[in-house]
Amino acid sequence: MKQIVLISVLFFVCQSLTAQSGPISKWVTDYCATKGGDQEAYKGLQEHGNSKEVAAAIWTYVNDTTKTDFEYTVYLIKGLAKKHTEKDTRSSYVRSLTAIALKQQKPVTLLALNALKTFAKSEFDTRVKDDLLIIVAERSNGRSEAIELIGFIGSENDRDFLKGLGKYTTLSKKEKYHVLLALVRLNDPVAVEQFVVDLKNRKINDELVNSLLPDLVYTHNKQVYDILIKDLFTDTPSCYSANNDSEEKILCAYRILEQLSGEIISFPVQTDKSGELTGDYTDALVRARNWVLEVNSEYIIDNTNY
Repeated sequence: MKQIVLISVLFFVCQSLTAQSGPISKWVTDYCATKGGDQEAYKGLQEHGNSKEVAAAIWTYVNDTTKTDFEYTVYLIKGLAKKHTEKDTRSSYVRSLTAIALKQQKPVTLLALNALKTFAKSEFDTRVKDDLLIIVAERSNGRSEAIELIGFIGSENDRDFLKGLGKYTTLSKKEKYHVLLALVRLNDPVAVEQFVVDLKNRKINDELVNSLLPDLVYTHNKQVYDILIKDLFTDTPSCYSANNDSEEKILCAYRILEQLSGEIISFPVQTDKSGELTGDYTDALVRARNWVLEVNSEYIIDNTNY
């Protein structure tokens, strides 16, 4: 009798687990197969009580050899990651995105690599880093993006790899530039000196802000940021508005403020979802200038995010 009861309990547990995991896998498949059209499936995944199971189902889908199109898998992960905050879940999403990038399906590889930039450094593990190094060393599709990700999650131990990259693979001019950026991010002394000397010879104007400012911010390098911080005190209008709503030039400092927001710990300026400064621009600049003087330029750059 006890055996019958035990078997019944085990059967019930197995059925319950199957019932829980079955819909999750189906939701993932349905969402991707309908190119994001099945919003009921998306809602089910987003609101499911166990985000680890959702992440596991996506990982299984990504590694299913019968699946060939992963564009909407990337969109699915990006959407779910906005709500799912558990580290294990997010690390699983990172692994899935990297696995998609390794498949080298244009333009999905670029989509996946750019999605990785929205995750925290702590959510990348050694296996992911090794996979990104494979893309850097052996794949041409997405190499520049993978190089910058290595600059983000890497360490001093990765400097020599990046420096020697050109010896065994042909790098484009763009890829060489991204290697330099990554080395500056990794605080390589030679790369930093080369980059800073070149930057000091440039005038911060509309052209530089539009073409280089995001790269300068990516470096998270104190010497580079010091140059940007210094320009916050320049009162010569040399830039146009980011949304091109006027032909009148504005202070480049406003554009710099937008980029530095969120990159420096305790920086007293915030931006909205579109990346524009919140509140009055003039007040924001005054607050930023006063803060820089108050901390005597002894600020800390937040290296936890891309």
